[in-house]
Order: sequence, then structure tokens, then C-alpha cells
Amino acid sequence: MNRIVFLAATLLGAAQPDGAIGLNARRLEETKKVTWEGGKTAVLICDMWDRHWCAGATRRVAEMAPRMNDAVVELRKRGALVIHCPSDTMVFYKDTPQRKLAREAAKVETTVPLARWQKLIPEREGKLPIDDSDGGCDDDPPCKTGKAWSRQIDVIKVEEGDAVTDSAEAFYLMKQRGIENAIVMGVHTNMCVLGRPFGIRQLVLQGINVVLMRDLTDTMYNSRKAPNVSHFRGTDLVVEHIERHWCPTVTSADVLGGEVFRFKGAP
Repeated sequence: MNRIVFLAATLLGAAQPDGAIGLNARRLEETKKVTWEGGKTAVLICDMWDRHWCAGATRRVAEMAPRMNDAVVELRKRGALVIHCPSDTMVFYKDTPQRKLAREAAKVETTVPLARWQKLIPEREGKLPIDDSDGGCDDDPPCKTGKAWSRQIDVIKVEEGDAVTDSAEAFYLMKQRGIENAIVMGVHTNMCVLGRPFGIRQLVLQGINVVLMRDLTDTMYNSRKAPNVSHFRGTDLVVEHIERHWCPTVTSADVLGGEVFRFKGAP
């Protein structure tokens, strides 16, 4: 097996002038230092629902939500636009100013069409390194599938000036604001984080500079499926896939200092 060099990005927030986000953009076998202007950066929070049909997924979202909120608070202070993207819950937010902000963003014509879902692109990325064909519930026995969510988990605060959407409105709003950079976090790395209209594949294809906050994400992966590794190693494999084919990664420690976030039971 070839040696893999993990290249993450280091957000040197505390060391930067107000409004600047310093990056050591680490990717497979390449390191590039860049500085992002806070006002030209968006934070996209993907599908951090109040409840998932999979009990294990629900527990892990609840476990990382406090750390995610702390990171979002710090990035918001740096001038980043926070876009909450809890898919299929827009009815809950329909009368809020945050929902109105996203809804009123002018539509932008794009060279590459913005799809409701950007599926895997074999010619660019091959196939995913994990088998998630069963839905990815790691509980035993597996949980019954079905919609269980109604809103974003309330630990992650929706503040004045934020936006709420689950569609291409996120991209329209970013273009309206002159935003060039995106920090993506949330769940699930092998599914919505990659495929949603505000997800990594589509943002990269639209020419946005994208990073994934790799310690504030999770996969839908059943460890009893190929490649038969632990749930957490399955997440690592998908992060490797993203670094190799799509974008660099960062950690919450780059923003907040201290240790990276780790799930209970993770190595």
C-alpha cells in the first residue's frame, strides 16, 4: 500500500488580523499557505438535524454539535457568512429573517448546471472507498429508515445575519455577496456533504475555493460492510477520498485551538 500523507489545512484564526483566516491548505502530498478574507468566506453547515432515522447518527450529531457551534461562532466573528443547510426542514424556518435572506438571493446562471443532487463522478473520483449501499447504519440491528428530522439541532445557533436554505440558494447568496471561499462541515461525508446543491462537489465545480472541516463530520457507514473497518476508519477513508479528488481539509482546532474533536470510542 502506498504511503498516504494526510494534508489538512490549518486555520490560524487567532494569529491573523481581524477578518482574516490564515490557511495552511494541506492536501495529499502538497501544502499551500493561503489567507482567506472573512468577508469572502462562507461556512456551510450540512444536515445537522435534530434527529436522524439512525440512532447512532443522531448520537454522533449531538456529540459534535457543541464543538461545531463554537467553531461557527469564531468564524462568524471573523466575518464569515454562516449558511445553515438542514435539508427538508424549510417549513420550520419559513417565517424567519434567515430563511428570507436566502430565499431572496437573485438566481445566477452557471456554466455547470446546479443540480438538486450531484452524484458521484466516476471519471473524476472513481468510486467511494466504503460500501454504503445499505444506508450505512452501524447499529446492530440496523434502525428502520424514514424521515425523522424537523429542524437543525438547536445546539447550533442560528443568529442574526445568518442564512437558512437547503438548495442552490446557498450558491446564489454566495455570488451575491462576492464570496469566493467555503468551509463545509456537517453530515454525512459520503452522502450529503458531497452531493447536496450546497455540497463539496457542486461548489468545487462552480469554482469556489472549498475546504472540509474533517473532525466535524461523520459518515453513514456500516462497519459490517466493505472494507470491513471501524465506523470511524470508514469516515477517515472518505476524508482521504475528498482530499485526493475534491478539496483540502481543516480541523476545528485550527479555529479554536486545543485538541481536534474526537467522537467517544474513536481511536
